Amino acid sequence: MRFAALIFVIAGAAWAAWGGTSLPRANLSTFTPKQWAAAFHEARELPLGARIGLWADLAGVDATYVNGPLGEGPGATPDAGPLYDFAHVDCVTYVEQVYALALAPDYASFPDTLRRIRYRDGKVDFRWRNHYTVSDWLPANAWFIRDITGEVGAGLTQTMHKTISRAHFFAEKGLTQYRTVPDEEATTEYIPRDKAAEVLPKLHTGDMLIFVLDTPGIIAGHVGIVRNPGTLTVQHASLTHGEVVTSPLAAYVAGLPARFLGFKVARPFEPVVAEKKPAP
Repeated sequence: MRFAALIFVIAGAAWAAWGGTSLPRANLSTFTPKQWAAAFHEARELPLGARIGLWADLAGVDATYVNGPLGEGPGATPDAGPLYDFAHVDCVTYVEQVYALALAPDYASFPDTLRRIRYRDGKVDFRWRNHYTVSDWLPANAWFIRDITGEVGAGLTQTMHKTISRAHFFAEKGLTQYRTVPDEEATTEYIPRDKAAEVLPKLHTGDMLIFVLDTPGIIAGHVGIVRNPGTLTVQHASLTHGEVVTSPLAAYVAGLPARFLGFKVARPFEPVVAEKKPAP
């Protein structure tokens, strides 16, 4: 069986794994209020990992890969893309939208949840977006996800050092007023790709994989979500395929281009909801 065909079969199996639903197999942008309500009703009965899996499947249906599809909304600079878009995703926005759907109690809460994930303190501003997955996104989202690379890769990890130039990044976007922002030294541990076989059995459905690069100035080159519908897979928005695909994880890691050195693992957890104190 050809690899592309295998991806299609596994994706179908993943969808069937939580079958018996009345939800349509259609892009989320077409959902009616009644269908949204039904989806959230079904999701809230599931533990977090299964909930992430359900939304990962729904959010991938007929979603086309577009690099950088989201922004700060119409009229915003330098990125006027929509705040969310289920029809167009890249690897990061797909993961963000899936996690936001899994964490939100209902559709009305989804936009605010997504803003909290994408932006420091939920403030919608290009400057406050969590641009760097390891240096920004993971620390800012410690309220629902934590880096477990050192735990699942104990004794196997290597350390990566990078110099990050935010001034250069902002200048490329035309924001030259930030040219004096100093460079940052970033250090993180990762699991080398040749050690993947020792780590994969420790992964859970819903885990986030962050594939790291040898490219100067950047750590993360791709992200995806772990699934286990009988076969350990990674569900991700693929530039190569132009859509969201479900790939056998061991084969995917082995087939990565040489510039990918390995991966990090982050595990979501149920956030603690603060109890509202009664008014005095």
